[in-house]
Amino acid sequence: AEYMGAGIEWWTMSSTPKTIVGFIPHNDASVVFADYLYESVEPGQEVWARLGRICDKNNQMERVWLGLRSEAFLGDSERYEFVSEVEEADIKRANYALNQLCEKATQPAITVSTLAVREYEFPVEDRIVVTTVDSTGNILHTRSRKDLEPLLLHMPNQNWDTAVLVSEYCDEEVPTFDDVRSVSLREKHLVTYSFGDVSFVLTSTKLYRQIDADKNPIGEPQLLHEFDVFLVNVNALIDQKSAMKADKQNSFMDYCQGFLNNIHALPVLGQAQIMFAV
Repeated sequence: AEYMGAGIEWWTMSSTPKTIVGFIPHNDASVVFADYLYESVEPGQEVWARLGRICDKNNQMERVWLGLRSEAFLGDSERYEFVSEVEEADIKRANYALNQLCEKATQPAITVSTLAVREYEFPVEDRIVVTTVDSTGNILHTRSRKDLEPLLLHMPNQNWDTAVLVSEYCDEEVPTFDDVRSVSLREKHLVTYSFGDVSFVLTSTKLYRQIDADKNPIGEPQLLHEFDVFLVNVNALIDQKSAMKADKQNSFMDYCQGFLNNIHALPVLGQAQIMFAV
């Protein structure tokens, strides 16, 4: 049970024994997920997951079916493609469940805040994203974004799969474009949940995406919907990673497992108790 040649046994990482034998026998998915974050995450990055479906390019882009009864991470990027759109009805159900969570949360350690923003994405080589506060129009930041190779999580017992992503950002100037129709718009509603020093942002998005002019001569954008969960305190995760490298007591696996738990909660938001499993 060694981790990526680091010489450290994963199962002894938790500071609090949680089984009769004093360690946590993490399943394969948890270890693969932690491996990915350990190898990928650096300061200044974002770690997030998006709801969607993993489709098989060899089977007319149907959702992948492997005959599995439990979740699995899929690594063949040549065969599989992640389709991120969800239905508006799913977003409405998720928002209703989130409101119920806000009203019924009884754990004093949990704090909730909301924010509405707009993101304007410009079609350049490194995508430039301008984020503004919805109520004021003030620019929060202008950055170029590059996504690393995603980790695809197939969840055969749910209606949806997820893609786990790490994104790199660099500060940029606001670009100018003669044809504003080439700019995609995301209207985002952000709900931040904090449990002690661990925070997550659940984001429901309306995406107005520009499509090929030959297919859409009127120029009306295509309306899509997205649903994501972001890990807020990436630096805390990096600190735990540094402690692990130094063979010191750390909570890196607990942080990874908490994030994975919240990813699992995306397709089952109606089950409020799952949202707080950290």
